[in-house]
Amino acid sequence: MLNARGLLCAVAASLLPSFSLLWQGNAHERITTRITFNKEIVRILARRCMGCHHAGGMAPMPLTTYTDARPWAKAIKEEVLERRMPAWRAVPGYGDFANDPRLSSRDLDLIVAWVDGGAPKGEDKDLPKLPDFSQVWPLGKPDLLLKPRRPFTVSAEAEDEYRCFVLSNPSTENRWISAVDLRPGDGSVVHHAFIWIDRSRNGEQQKARDEIPGCGCFGGPRIAPSGILGGWVPGQPARYTKGNAYLLPARARLVVQAHCRKNGNAGEDVSQVGLYFSKEPVEKRLRSMAVVNRKFEIPPGVAAFKVKAFVTLEKDAEAAAVLPHMHLLGKSMEITAVRPDGTREVLVWVRDYDFKGQTSYVFKRPVPLPRGTRVEVIAYYDNSEQNPRNPNKPPKAVRWGESTTDETCVAYLTYTLKE
Repeated sequence: MLNARGLLCAVAASLLPSFSLLWQGNAHERITTRITFNKEIVRILARRCMGCHHAGGMAPMPLTTYTDARPWAKAIKEEVLERRMPAWRAVPGYGDFANDPRLSSRDLDLIVAWVDGGAPKGEDKDLPKLPDFSQVWPLGKPDLLLKPRRPFTVSAEAEDEYRCFVLSNPSTENRWISAVDLRPGDGSVVHHAFIWIDRSRNGEQQKARDEIPGCGCFGGPRIAPSGILGGWVPGQPARYTKGNAYLLPARARLVVQAHCRKNGNAGEDVSQVGLYFSKEPVEKRLRSMAVVNRKFEIPPGVAAFKVKAFVTLEKDAEAAAVLPHMHLLGKSMEITAVRPDGTREVLVWVRDYDFKGQTSYVFKRPVPLPRGTRVEVIAYYDNSEQNPRNPNKPPKAVRWGESTTDETCVAYLTYTLKE
């Protein structure tokens, strides 16, 4: 499942100007704290920040060493106190998530004390061993490695590119997948990716329409996927709960939707997908469904247009994760389970939706969804001139579609059946 570190990368890049304004490092500040970078702060950064903030990573600056982090000390304090970083858009109190990257109160207190106390380095002996971001596959060598036949040239001018690539699967056996990872050809370009299972030939047909590798796919994979295998963000492979796995049918293709961001230089990217087979008996098969509404029209000039969608479950199930998905007009989405006994549970509420920072929200514990549960989606869209993300200038009526100027209303639910 795609986790929140992808949000961190996206927001970090967008906040570079504010970071620069807050650059107030001063080597001559008086040291008034025992909190040091080498003992406390670097451990926090390693857990929550370095997946994006490392040399060659997606974020605009590395934070792996004292030399890297010290000039940004006051900016770091400002961003974490305002809860802009690490980025997380789910409203607290609605859902309990395993991939919540937010800092604890203690972590916040340590960062504030360190910055206010002069941001000292500390003793070299206190410095822990840090993650090796040059390591190709953090989970070890994949059991199956897939990649496109040809490299894709990333434009130096394009702010964001969304490209889908069809990957052939040579396996003649059904495989249970317990984890998936992606190795970008250029880590400074590939922001995040979704990986879909395609049992049809639709992906091949889409690919054939374009002369360059892959096909444009802003809104989604342009196929009716058999399921979403997972998502990738820098430094975070998609690992499933022990005993849970996705079934990859023999010869089923994968479609990778990659979000690429410009880095000032044109270059080639050949992203590879690594699949890990389950080594233990599979207790529950992970499945995906889309709670979707395709029949709506958002009038121009409306700042809060409401769209609903729902699905009623025909079998007992348990929710493992949920992924809200809208386009550039998307403002908020609330996904609720209404059980047969009338009880309601908000699975997730994303109040400040950002298409560039979408993520999958992975539950700490399975959420029971008995037969007859109605999964409801309520989404709001801002089609006003005041919306800086509105792709239509001036605003126009917007319907369902896959292009930048269209919209979508869908929640992808990852679940298991109680069998």
